[in-house]
Amino acid sequence: MTETAGTTSGRLTSLDTLRGFDMLFIMGFTGFLTQFLTALGCRAPWLETQFQHVAWHGLRFEDTIFPLFLFLAGVSWPFSLASARGKGRTDGQIHRKILFRMAALVLLGWIHDNILQFDWEHQRLASVIGRIGIAWAVAAFLYMHTRVRTQVALAALFLVGYWALIRFVPNPDAVIPPGMTPLSCRDYCICGYMDRTFLTVCKPGFDGGAFATLGMPVTAMFGALTGWWLRREGLGEGRKTLAMFAAAAALAVLAVLWLPWCPNIKAIWTPTYALVAGSIALALLALFHWLVDVKGWRAWAYFGVVIGMNAITIYMLQKFVSFPAMSKFFFGGVASLCSPDVGKVVLAAGRVAIVWLLLLFFARKRIFLKV
Repeated sequence: MTETAGTTSGRLTSLDTLRGFDMLFIMGFTGFLTQFLTALGCRAPWLETQFQHVAWHGLRFEDTIFPLFLFLAGVSWPFSLASARGKGRTDGQIHRKILFRMAALVLLGWIHDNILQFDWEHQRLASVIGRIGIAWAVAAFLYMHTRVRTQVALAALFLVGYWALIRFVPNPDAVIPPGMTPLSCRDYCICGYMDRTFLTVCKPGFDGGAFATLGMPVTAMFGALTGWWLRREGLGEGRKTLAMFAAAAALAVLAVLWLPWCPNIKAIWTPTYALVAGSIALALLALFHWLVDVKGWRAWAYFGVVIGMNAITIYMLQKFVSFPAMSKFFFGGVASLCSPDVGKVVLAAGRVAIVWLLLLFFARKRIFLKV
């Protein structure tokens, strides 16, 4: 199918492009930027911290990568659903597809997190892509069987209900000092208590614990609602884009107004975090949609599309293939001729180039890991 602005099925080029640029930071581009700034002698501590997850309160660039991927998974669902129904798939068949995809992502997440080593003491079950699969499945079922207004109401109910739970139900084992709340510290929060007490096998990590999964479906629902909006017929693409920017601004304002009572905490996916991350994701998609699908400026987008069409592939491959070692093998000689700092830039750039060229080979051969 030819991808054009306003298409009601198939894939949006902007969607794959943005997903690709999101994954770019997972496949080594962060390291390249850090080394590049060092080689230029213009290291900026504030900028470098943007490539590290915030410990508790706050938001950094690194904290937007995960929710953006989840949001985009939600955006793609209305298009996938329309395609499936256009092929005559029944609701039962589509339900099985949703459950299969969820189970496949959970399994791939376990494999990524070393379940094949049978090290049960250290095994983590709350993987990144596994929780993406669960949150996406919730949003997919809701999108299939409820009206848009109902989905908006349910998203609001999710946000308020989850906030009430984490704000007013503290860790029963903690003594919270005066002036503090259950959201002031991980040790005071019911999320940490549940993860340590009942969900220990899920092993909380840098991206939070299993209990935080309760806050994630809203992010996927934001994406599904955006996909519904992009599929609407009879509306100009310029109007769609402006509405997406307006919605992004509204989410940001709502988050700011809520901050005094609900801190922005990625580790437990607080409602304000879901709103801020959704705002950023929506604004980015609006920008990419306008540039790529509306204006038709697609030459530069191909770089991201190559990555975005095989995002799960590269996520898994980096677990099994040492791309830094490959970069050293191919570019180590060139790096040795440079100063130490410039040599590191060469190796970091080489890693990104090797990964992209491998994905380009897969794209040319029509090799995709689809779940």
